[in-house]
Formats: sequence, structure tokens, C-alpha cells
Amino acid sequence: MDNNLYIILDCHFLCYRALFTTGDLSYKDIKTGVVYGFLRDLVSLQEHFRTNNFLFCFDYGVSKRKKIYPEYKANRKKPDITEEEKKVLFAFRQQIAKLREEYLPAIGFNNIFYQKGYEADDIIAVLCKDVLSYKKNVIVSADGDLFQLVTANTIMWNPITKKETTLQTLTTKYDFTGPKWWQVKALAGCPSDNIKGVKGVGEKTAIKFLQGRLPTHHKTYRTIMNEGEAVYHSNKKLTRLPFSKCNTPTISPNKFSNKGWQDVLEILGMESMKGRNPFLSVRGTHGKDT
Repeated sequence: MDNNLYIILDCHFLCYRALFTTGDLSYKDIKTGVVYGFLRDLVSLQEHFRTNNFLFCFDYGVSKRKKIYPEYKANRKKPDITEEEKKVLFAFRQQIAKLREEYLPAIGFNNIFYQKGYEADDIIAVLCKDVLSYKKNVIVSADGDLFQLVTANTIMWNPITKKETTLQTLTTKYDFTGPKWWQVKALAGCPSDNIKGVKGVGEKTAIKFLQGRLPTHHKTYRTIMNEGEAVYHSNKKLTRLPFSKCNTPTISPNKFSNKGWQDVLEILGMESMKGRNPFLSVRGTHGKDT
């Protein structure tokens, strides 16, 4: 067991993952699948990494990025949403709120972070850069925007593929270092976030340009030189983590409660998880039996 290892969770990612894997589950006519999937993943991560040092990072409120770029993530909104889809979305949001404000605190987790107008990515960035820069960290997410946080001390773990992203894997795949990844996004844009880059420039071309390997006679080189500076400086406010003025969280000791764990399972009807409290079976630096 590594008591100095911190697991930093992109909770919105994990909740969406649960929505599409166990989202149909319910108990006493109340949707519970998102919470069930999240807790199942949490137990799996604890067993894999052998630590209780979990930091939970949530999106909260309308992103401040929309104030400077109204089209930010506008591509994710469906123009026409059915009544059934509205019910699913409402239940999804309700479960996230319960998880964040009731269930995780009841279990004994004290490091639950969210700030109005900021995304989980922003809080993860502050934790990695300002709070835990000299610790060993694992970011749990499949979001490529977080590549910029990968360093010698911080890796990413994708629970879907069961693969890790390290500085070495980034260098091998992209021939580019993690901390500068936001520069690639600033030039190439980010389709998933609806951020437009320089026309005709993808990630590979952006990397070549930033490394000085794109031939000066190349048509795209001239396009970047003519249009790239304005696009780059506009986009970097969106792609560089964290977003401006994100507060620095304070890490507190956990105080795990077997009663709290069993109570949460009882409320949610999660019989398959009863019988033991996995967070009392492994003691990390920030765990305490009660």
C-alpha cells in the first residue's frame, strides 16, 4: 500500500460512465444506477491502487468559460429533447447532488471539491499544480484535455480501457510533453468542447508547428502564421488549466464510518456491496476508522 498516492477523480466523467452502464437501476421507484456505478468504480479503484486517499472533483454550475466564449460546449445540447430524456437528465443530476452532498460525506470522505462556475478539470489542475505537485497522483478520467497535467509525478488512469497515460506514453504516441498539451488544443481547437482552432490544423499538425518541424513552405504553416496568433491567444484562455481565479482546495483527513457506509447501501438497496466496508480494510494517509 502506498500511503502517499492520491487518486484524483473526475467525478462528472465517472457519473456519465455509470449512467451508460448501470443507469437503469432503481430502488423503490427511485433511480440509483449512477450512484451504484460510481461506488462500484470507487471500490474497484481502491482495490487496484490500494489507497484511501481519494479527492473528488465535480463540475458545478454554468462554466465561466461560456462568458468569454458563448459557444463553449454548445454542441452537446440537443435541440429537441423528449419528456423521457428530460426525466433521465433530472434523475442524473439528482443522483450527482446526492452523491456529492450526502452519500460521500456519510461514508466519511471529506475531500469533495466543487466551485461555482468551474469544472472538475480546473480543480484537478489546481490540486496537481499547487497542492500535490510533489506527491504521486493518479487522475481518473478519459478526458484528453487533462494530458497537460501529466508529469513525472502525475499519471492518468482510464477505467474504461484500464490503461494509464504517462509522460513516456505521451512522448511515444505524440512526441510531445504533457504540460504543453494546452498549446496543441489552443491551435487545433477541441471539437468535443466546440472550440474552433485554426482551419485545417489538427493535433498532429499543431504539434509539428509548435516543435518547429512544420516546413515553412507548407500551406498550413502560412495559414498558422497569418491566423494562428489570434486564435491561439483567444483559445488559450479556454484550454489552459485551471481557468482564471479557481480557488485552491484544502485537503482534510477522512473519517470513515462503517455505519455511514452501511446506511448508504441500505438507502440505495445495494445488497451486493453489504458485508464489509472496503474503506476500513485499507488505511491510507487520510483514513481513520470509526
